[in-house]
Amino acid sequence: MITLALHDQTHIALRNAYEWRKEIAALATRPDVYWDSSARAWLVHVALLDKLYFCLGDVIAPASADFWCECPLYTPAPPKPVRRTTRQIMADKRQEQAAAAKWGAAIVEMGRG
Repeated sequence: MITLALHDQTHIALRNAYEWRKEIAALATRPDVYWDSSARAWLVHVALLDKLYFCLGDVIAPASADFWCECPLYTPAPPKPVRRTTRQIMADKRQEQAAAAKWGAAIVEMGRG
């Protein structure tokens, strides 16, 4: 059974995982997943915890309550704003002008009637 331990703020150490080294290495590339010889364990980035459980959930030993209390939650970086092209800006402008013309004509028609 693979046991989980918190290595640092970004990586989880997988101990007793020698049999599943190919599956663990296939989760992602370095630096998200790598073998650390000094820790004698596979280190997996916290963001890959759900993927780890999906692939190897049946061979992972239940983690302690202390592990879950100390394990940092992964929060992805906010996406960068997408710059709109000139074509998109002009299409939005035409759409706004068409809507304004429609509403303007409706208001004039209501004023006459």
